[in-house]
Amino acid sequence: MTEITRSGMYEQMVQDIIENDELLYMLRALNAKVVCVVSDNVKVDESKRRVYAEIEKIPAKYESFINADAMIIIYTLNIASFDKKKKEIVLLRELLKLCIDETEGKRKVSIGDYDIKDFRCIVQRYGANWDQEATLFDGVEECQEVAECDMDMQHSLEELWKSIRENDINYFDLSQVHGFAKCLAEEAVQVAAVCERFMETTQPAKEKEQAPIYREDKTFL
Repeated sequence: MTEITRSGMYEQMVQDIIENDELLYMLRALNAKVVCVVSDNVKVDESKRRVYAEIEKIPAKYESFINADAMIIIYTLNIASFDKKKKEIVLLRELLKLCIDETEGKRKVSIGDYDIKDFRCIVQRYGANWDQEATLFDGVEECQEVAECDMDMQHSLEELWKSIRENDINYFDLSQVHGFAKCLAEEAVQVAAVCERFMETTQPAKEKEQAPIYREDKTFL
């Protein structure tokens, strides 16, 4: 069953991209707000290519309690082998589709599409093969980097957790525990997904040629 959950980590990445990328100056000027959700669905398009993410308008039934212009769905298993930079490109590609218009006094949101297969500005900046598959070494290296980063975060979490057990913690520290725990959980899912993907690519064939069995006298059975 497909699971969809909101991701504070990706929302922070989106906010940073909007604030810093020159291609998104209009979204920045209009104070665009975008929420992010992650899905474990392995989605493909009509050409059987993996779909990395999709941006869409906030469904009408959610508009009353979600204060945002749009929502990006990130298909985490499809980008499990991507490093942080490639994930930022995935988000940037979706943000480039977002159009906000206030010329008539009312905020109107619409979703565009790529110029052709991709945005020209993305190809010019990152090349046509920016999303090419990582090698096994790249995937293992990414897992190692994330794991090392998570070890530091885990140490901080353990120190704060000690304060909780001793009932000696303020609201700010408690919010840090909450943030660390969510980030660790999200990164753990990413590491597991990368490992699973590369385990599948290196898994030995199920039907192996059976090795010859010898008698004690060294003759074949």
